[in-house]
Amino acid sequence: MSATEIQELVNNAKELVSLPEISLKVNEIASDPNSTADDMAAVISQDPALVVRMLKIANSAYYGLSKEVETISRAVAILGTNKIRDLVLSTSASQAFEGIPNDLITMQDFWHHSLYCGLLAQILSKKSQKANSESIFIAGLLHDIGQLLMFNQLPEKSHEAILLLMEGSEELETFEAEQHVFGFDHTQVGAALIKSWKLAPVLEECVEFHHSPQNA
Repeated sequence: MSATEIQELVNNAKELVSLPEISLKVNEIASDPNSTADDMAAVISQDPALVVRMLKIANSAYYGLSKEVETISRAVAILGTNKIRDLVLSTSASQAFEGIPNDLITMQDFWHHSLYCGLLAQILSKKSQKANSESIFIAGLLHDIGQLLMFNQLPEKSHEAILLLMEGSEELETFEAEQHVFGFDHTQVGAALIKSWKLAPVLEECVEFHHSPQNA
């Protein structure tokens, strides 16, 4: 499939996968040097689901706090505005694809995988000191976002790719099975989606080449 056809797939789904207003507000606050943790908390508090998710993450073993975090203001102070922005963006992106059949993927599994990839990527980035760890974190969070768009827009062919992956005689990677069935894969679709959201070019590059970093 050509780049034009992939872009058409993204354009057809734009209304379904546009980022909500709260995500845009959070991004504005994170980018404003004069903003405060209270400003961020006020926006997050408008979405109960986001409040619950931020509190869960702040109370996770990763941060190792001895006292439970009970308020969103405290969670923002612990996580920081940039991390909150990244988590809200990832959550918003995932919520945009709700309704995908569970036999393709469960959003909980997708979220866990994305979060772990983001955290691991950030740890490696900090150790190597070769990249902005915040950008790398969000790249890890969104690296498979193209899969959700394919599941959402092309469920029957997605089933085909999954069956090929599970039952094929060859040992295929996910992206290879997608290429067999679709003629393209989730890395290309994800990169086009990231571009349509007008996110940083480095995120687009990370998503597009996460299975072939040598081509980046």
